[in-house]
Amino acid sequence: MSALACLAEYPGLITNAFGTAEYSTRGKYTVRLYNGYIMRWEDVTVDDWIPCSLTTGRPLFAQPNGNEIWVLLLEKVFAKWSGCYKALDGGSILWAFRALTGDFVFSLEREVNGAWGDGILWINLPRINRHSAKAVLVKNTVETNCLICVGHT
Repeated sequence: MSALACLAEYPGLITNAFGTAEYSTRGKYTVRLYNGYIMRWEDVTVDDWIPCSLTTGRPLFAQPNGNEIWVLLLEKVFAKWSGCYKALDGGSILWAFRALTGDFVFSLEREVNGAWGDGILWINLPRINRHSAKAVLVKNTVETNCLICVGHT
């Protein structure tokens, strides 16, 4: 969900994943995801039947902002791609970001003592820049992480 929030800040990225911003009268949507394991794009098609609570009628997982359906559909696409909704629990922000953009992503981890360890941050900055990374996950401590969206203000 964090990756979706970050991507929503960039006009057109969500639309690019769907290929269109139009409502489907057939109730079918195809989303293009980048499979980093095999290094190619794959199409994942889902319908607009969203799992909802029997008591409240509200979606069981992601909650829409007003009448927006794109978050619910992307969550369903990732659930299908991963095997089930349960597989999304505790998923990787970077994995989702790469799957949606195809862009290089990077993670830096700070050591328990607060050091970045052997200059890893400075050694890897040229690598991040060379690949034109759109996001860097900085693991500050066990308790806090920060997703830096390059160019995000």
